Amino acid sequence: EDHEAICSMFTTIGKTIDRPPAAEYMKVCFDKIKRLSNDKNLPSRSRFMYKDLLELRSNSWTPRRKEEKAKTLDEIRRDVEREEQIQAQQSAQLNQGSNYRGGGGGGRGGGGGGDFRSSNRQPNYGNAGRSRQPNKPVVDDDGFTTIGSSGAKPRGGGSSLAQAASASHQPQRILQSKSKQPFAALADTSSDSKPRPKPLDPEKFERRCKTILSEYMQDSSNHKELMLSVDELAGTDDYGVKFVQTNADRIIDCKDSERKAIYAMLGLLVEKKKLSSSDVKSGLADLIEFIDSYVYDAPRAFDYLGDMLATMIRTGAINVTWIGEQAEKTKVSDPSNPEKIIRALMGAIKSDKGVEAVKSAFGPHQKAMESLLGSDKWTAIKKEIA
Repeated sequence: EDHEAICSMFTTIGKTIDRPPAAEYMKVCFDKIKRLSNDKNLPSRSRFMYKDLLELRSNSWTPRRKEEKAKTLDEIRRDVEREEQIQAQQSAQLNQGSNYRGGGGGGRGGGGGGDFRSSNRQPNYGNAGRSRQPNKPVVDDDGFTTIGSSGAKPRGGGSSLAQAASASHQPQRILQSKSKQPFAALADTSSDSKPRPKPLDPEKFERRCKTILSEYMQDSSNHKELMLSVDELAGTDDYGVKFVQTNADRIIDCKDSERKAIYAMLGLLVEKKKLSSSDVKSGLADLIEFIDSYVYDAPRAFDYLGDMLATMIRTGAINVTWIGEQAEKTKVSDPSNPEKIIRALMGAIKSDKGVEAVKSAFGPHQKAMESLLGSDKWTAIKKEIA
């Protein structure tokens, strides 16, 4: 808690006091902070808080992500007024443009202005009695539209202006997209058009995982931001496995609120298909195999593991048989480890969903449990739970 308080203090006042008059003081403090950030005797949580603080100072005390603050009523009112002004300006520009094209009456000889030639003028010589038919576009097999012209073709001679006007009325072939949206043919619909994120080294990856968790804890309802943040890790090989492994390691020595957030976050990512069953299995394998080595520092390590496994069972990423296969490996260090794991798992499911949920989760895997624990031991455990 003292380490966290130091980091919070410098995060809050660092920009204010990091000035030339305090240069010597800041140098002493941050030399010490740099040593602490690499001190293996400190919990990983504290070490990475110090690393984040060093990164913040190197970036001129500018956070990588700006903290969004709630707007006041006056700020909201000003934003609304600004949007209304922009919409009014756009509407005025559109109306002005329509006036240049002939006004509301539209067309030649109409009553709306712009072209004051009478609609009762006599027809051109040679075209008397001949009505102008509207042009009908014809689409050919290649997707081109041919637009024809109406009226008589000009005879030989005449001015160059007349010839130019005649040329402008010649049939034209226009490529017509089958999509209703313009320039749809130019759109790149390939899923590979997005640039692949840059790979992260182990230290940056772990620090990024911590940031994602912190942001999720601040606003757990913002699922879209969580998905985008995880997508930014995709440039790193096996990022799904590493993400699960990093967060699984954190549940051993973090606060209860952070631990619950990790369970919920990983469960959500599995449900949203951002983490696969393979990612979860590979990411949890080491935690299960070496769970007894954490007990000295975290006496409730088996309980934390049970909560994690219960969450992953609920999402369908793993099942009891797979857990039994991993628990079998723990017999090497202590034959009682598999029973501790299974009891912790059953206790977590029962606490969350009740006895029936335990029976539902373990029901199809009776043989796996008998193989792991022995028939007598498994029967005794079932009676205790029931």
